[in-house]
Amino acid sequence: MGLGLISNAAITAEGALEIIMQEKAKSVMNMKVLVAGYGRIAKVLSGYLRALGADVTICARKFSDLAWSKIMGCSAVHINDVDSVLHEFDTVVNTIPAQVFNRSKLFRLNEDCLFVDLASKTGVEDMELAKEVGVKVIWALSIP
Repeated sequence: MGLGLISNAAITAEGALEIIMQEKAKSVMNMKVLVAGYGRIAKVLSGYLRALGADVTICARKFSDLAWSKIMGCSAVHINDVDSVLHEFDTVVNTIPAQVFNRSKLFRLNEDCLFVDLASKTGVEDMELAKEVGVKVIWALSIP
């Protein structure tokens, strides 16, 4: 993995953090954040969020990623079990380039949840429904 890819992940994570700080009317400290996926960007972003005092949970499909996220100080939930905890989060950051947040999952999010999508293909199945249920979705393709 090249230095450029890792540097790019760090810049993207910084951009996501900026979006969260601008959009939420509360401090990142003690904010409950779900990060979907555990690739380069998610690893860097979860570290930044933890450093600022956020309560970070990683949602992933690989058990090795869930184990690593726990070692790094995050909570972890398998993607197949995420429905039961979606209501707990102030912010969701998606890094998975697939529509894993279907209609059912959108209804489980808090009404004032911020959903920051960093994936090349949006993780939200129905953007209009997200608006209707009060979830603000920002598809941040432009960072970095």
